[in-house]
Amino acid sequence: SYYQLSLQLSLLTARAASSCSNFCATDSLLQSIFDNALSTKDKLPAYSLLGSMLQTQGKVEDAVNLYSSILTQLGETIPASVTAETSTAMIAETLNMCEETFDEAWIETKMEESLRFIPQFYCEMTLSAYFCKPRPYVAFIACKVVQLCLRNGMCKYAPLSFLNFTVFANNKDSVQRVYRIGKDAISLLERFKIRNRISDCYYPYYGGVAFPVEPFQQCADKLMEAFSSGLSNGNPNVGIYCMTQANYFYT
Repeated sequence: SYYQLSLQLSLLTARAASSCSNFCATDSLLQSIFDNALSTKDKLPAYSLLGSMLQTQGKVEDAVNLYSSILTQLGETIPASVTAETSTAMIAETLNMCEETFDEAWIETKMEESLRFIPQFYCEMTLSAYFCKPRPYVAFIACKVVQLCLRNGMCKYAPLSFLNFTVFANNKDSVQRVYRIGKDAISLLERFKIRNRISDCYYPYYGGVAFPVEPFQQCADKLMEAFSSGLSNGNPNVGIYCMTQANYFYT
């Protein structure tokens, strides 16, 4: 329909403007979508782009508040704060859920279409919160999205959800458990050919989970692949993190 075509063209133009760092034009185009879209669902891709733009501008607190607001509208409960004890318990519970639930039957269960934006916003919120919120809070959010995926089935954001979780679950007592979760997540990325998530997923895996187990050279090479992928897919921020970590491994 003309309505859907207009939304798609406005969003594509806004993405192009954002990729060129023309944030004034991006903001104007996004506002037009917010004013004219007929439902919250139709606004979600624009909200995702707005959050990404805020991240790029360093306005991570604003991005977290945006994601929290959207997730609340989608029926999720987002706490204002999280204690260290609550976070630790949530990590242990999520580790056990991963080991009990992650199998071929779960992989073959596809998440309902109506839920698929929720893992996306959780993943984007985790990245922003990492730079402005206490570690227990970010770990709790990372656990929530993993549990959501395990309860509802596979989606394209599941690999990134698991890998974000490994950042907080990884310690000297759980290296092998966390490594298995990370490796399973990477296998999902490759199995379902989710190529536009390479930089997001390779950074926590090869930069944080794999290097105690796999050769440094291999981890560094994969991070440089993620750097190139980030640049070509309009995700330069994470791409630069990958390059920085790769250089550290090379030296």
